[in-house]
Amino acid sequence: MVQRRSRRGLYQKLELLIDNMGYPGKACISRTLCESVELIKSLRYRKGNMIEELMKTIFRFPSYQLTNEEPDDHHFYARVQRRAKRSNIDCALEYSECDFSLLDLALGGYLMALSELEMQTKAAFM
Repeated sequence: MVQRRSRRGLYQKLELLIDNMGYPGKACISRTLCESVELIKSLRYRKGNMIEELMKTIFRFPSYQLTNEEPDDHHFYARVQRRAKRSNIDCALEYSECDFSLLDLALGGYLMALSELEMQTKAAFM
């Protein structure tokens, strides 16, 4: 329960940060929890890099039995991850209110090659 409580606190802070940036925080955290299931599966047989291991640690919601006394957020986050484990869902489609992936952002999925960025910058100023 302590692990879930500390994660819930972190998720709430991330939700607020994302909300303040103009995006739906709860949907983005839900999308990340959903997408993290695939990351966790891929790291089952290999050690990830530092960022992958960090993301795995943060977004692996503890799966031991929830009690009725635990906050609704714990149950909500657990349902999101359980559903992603059971079903082969498209997390981007399921949580389409969030139009970016926190995991892709953290893992460098949105980075352009430096040469591509330089070409775009030059083209913008010509």
